[in-house]
Amino acid sequence: MFETVLASIGLGTAKIDLRLDHPTVRAGEEVTGHFVVTGGKAEQDIEGLSVYFMMESCHATSLSNIHKKIASIGISKEEYELEPGETKEVPFSFHCPEDLPPSSINTKYFFLSNLEIKHAIDAHDRDYLQVKPAKHLENFYQAIEQLGFHQTWEGSLPLDNESFGQLLQYRPTSYFYRKFEQVGFYFENQKEQKELTGIFDITLKENDHSNYLSFLQSKKLTHSFLIDEETLKNVESTQKYLEEMIRKDLAHS
Repeated sequence: MFETVLASIGLGTAKIDLRLDHPTVRAGEEVTGHFVVTGGKAEQDIEGLSVYFMMESCHATSLSNIHKKIASIGISKEEYELEPGETKEVPFSFHCPEDLPPSSINTKYFFLSNLEIKHAIDAHDRDYLQVKPAKHLENFYQAIEQLGFHQTWEGSLPLDNESFGQLLQYRPTSYFYRKFEQVGFYFENQKEQKELTGIFDITLKENDHSNYLSFLQSKKLTHSFLIDEETLKNVESTQKYLEEMIRKDLAHS
């Protein structure tokens, strides 16, 4: 009886643990794993199990923190009695949306699991997931890295269609070292996207590029870009496109 009272206020109660098969996933692919539900010190009635897939980021315009629910995942509404110390396993799978910005400096993702317990405080679990770029964007990020750019900041911009724009900022360390202070890219992540369109900006001297508005307004070297599907198919062609684009812009500065 005493254990039941303690369990009702969250002491010695049942626990939930989401165990992912892999801590990383590519945007547009499947996440798999299983839940381990462990009974506490008293018998308890379980009423269901649900999960939220959450995003944390920095807003590219206001610089405020973003806490957004990407998906609500209903795992089970099965009601059952969980005996003290009993262990149950529940399979888990989730299709990661392909239009998500990848995990980065400010952008993080996690699953928030909720075990619904009758007449007691629900049990929770938080598990972070590293989201890699969607396939069509992977070569873009690798090309930037091979050009010797070091990422210094990134932010997200929620769009009306529930997708996101992303602002990325880099400093040159090799190819363009001392040629300019910073380069920024802004583009929108869309479903079934094959090409990449957006805006890039070159900062010739140190300036405050900490949000999307200053990114667009503070410099003259701001232009649109379009990388077609064929170019994005490999790192070398993407790197060549970006290098030529930047050199051309510098030549006209």
